[in-house]
Amino acid sequence: WPVCKKYPQPCPNECGEEEIERQHLKEHLEQTCPLQVIQCEFGCNAQLQRRQMPAHMKENVETHLSLVRKEVPKLQNIVQQQADLIKQMASQMKQQEDRIKQQEEQVKRAFMQLQQGKPFPPMDIIMDDFEKCKKSCASWYSPPFYTHIGGYKMRLKVD
Repeated sequence: WPVCKKYPQPCPNECGEEEIERQHLKEHLEQTCPLQVIQCEFGCNAQLQRRQMPAHMKENVETHLSLVRKEVPKLQNIVQQQADLIKQMASQMKQQEDRIKQQEEQVKRAFMQLQQGKPFPPMDIIMDDFEKCKKSCASWYSPPFYTHIGGYKMRLKVD
């Protein structure tokens, strides 16, 4: 029967529960067993049986509050860093949206000119971080583009 999930067995902490299904034993130990040794959730390094934890909490309110007060500035710093990162990412997203709008307008103008039989107009290719890449890379490649509708797919290489 050692592999049967329904096999009843007693609590290994001998808390009085005699018939716990094997599949629920871990849950019993992690959540309800009064004799299971657990760590204090406030980080005071106390390890007590679950049944002793309520008394520990009442007796150590000041200690726990002091521990919480020490953590607040760290959490505030993390929140500020995340807020700064969100602002930076929002700014970058706005720039990308603006670039997309510009490129959409270029494509619309080019398509209209092609429909009117005019030659394909030159399009600006935005080279992201070109200067940085020029210093660190041997070559830079543009995003792929088509010469015209139904035309060749190309990309630029700059050494």
